Amino acid sequence: MIISIVNHKEGTATTTSAINISIGLARQYRKVLLLEMDLQGDISSALNITNQQKSINEVLMGEALFQDVILQREGIDVVPANISLVDVELSMWELENNFYLLKKHLSVLSKNYDYIIIDCPPSLSLLTLNALCASDQIIIPFKLTVLGVNSLELMLSTVEKVQKKLNPSLKIMGVLPVIVNKRKNISKEIMDYLTKMINIRIFKNYIRANVKASEAALFGMSILEYAPNSSSAIDYKNLVKEIINS
Repeated sequence: MIISIVNHKEGTATTTSAINISIGLARQYRKVLLLEMDLQGDISSALNITNQQKSINEVLMGEALFQDVILQREGIDVVPANISLVDVELSMWELENNFYLLKKHLSVLSKNYDYIIIDCPPSLSLLTLNALCASDQIIIPFKLTVLGVNSLELMLSTVEKVQKKLNPSLKIMGVLPVIVNKRKNISKEIMDYLTKMINIRIFKNYIRANVKASEAALFGMSILEYAPNSSSAIDYKNLVKEIINS
């Protein structure tokens, strides 16, 4: 199964979720590939990947194979990206079937993994569209704020267009509330609103706010490795079980 972790809005723990979902799945004895499609290279920073010779950049341009760029971290395979991905994206616009380049390259890999998790950039870019065209399902991390609701509505509209025009088999696995502080009334109100107003699954296991998640990235580790007993780690472990049972 190929799952994109995606939201147009920055600051929604998309990369953190992609990393910890991937490693959590691996700890449940699944074979996992984590693919970075964000030119900011946050996965590389968060998992202490430095000085990589090749990345997803070369794969998309047909200059390397996936087996040339895969690294191992915390029990998963990782395909990193870097800032030059912005130049790759510009070049991709000139290629035929440019919405399906990633799907073409992943077709030779999908049988080797139980899950391929794609970390998408926080924008409606050609890179994001490639990820959505290659995916079976998506998970949308979501902050319980008014601006978060607006971003979610935009994301759902984008997915609907992709389903109609580019990838009819794409499904939304669920909306994932992140950085949740249940003590704030606004959080409860927005959660109630979503439950009543959108006909899309909201994961039962949300991710609570926890400073350990930010600290983990500074040390080049997942929250599951850095602080396995923290609330965030426990939340991601429970989320992974919910994903497996989906």
